[in-house]
Amino acid sequence: MSEKTITIGFTNDEYSNIKLLAKARGLSISQYIKSEIIPNEFEEKYKELLQKVKKLKSGDEFSIKILWKPDEWDNISKGVKLSLGKHFYKNIEAENIENVIIKGFGKAGIMLYIKI
Repeated sequence: MSEKTITIGFTNDEYSNIKLLAKARGLSISQYIKSEIIPNEFEEKYKELLQKVKKLKSGDEFSIKILWKPDEWDNISKGVKLSLGKHFYKNIEAENIENVIIKGFGKAGIMLYIKI
């Protein structure tokens, strides 16, 4: 699927307000704006990701990709996949996600995590 980019301008006050609203929801500015316009695939998949991680056993090592069946993963848009990884990583660093630590990069540069 080909993704398209839309450019839109905001005043400094509008941008500051959007930035605060996005931060309050734990989203990037782009993801926040998209969530206000169209049903948000990212939020749905992020909630699903957290549920999948919750079901893992202590000591399980995982990447985000392996938590989905291959055909399910293939149906997630590239932008959402990238946002899932970025958002999950940042929330672990900020200690917003309990019982998961960052292991580091595995083969092919995929970030690995460990459920503790």
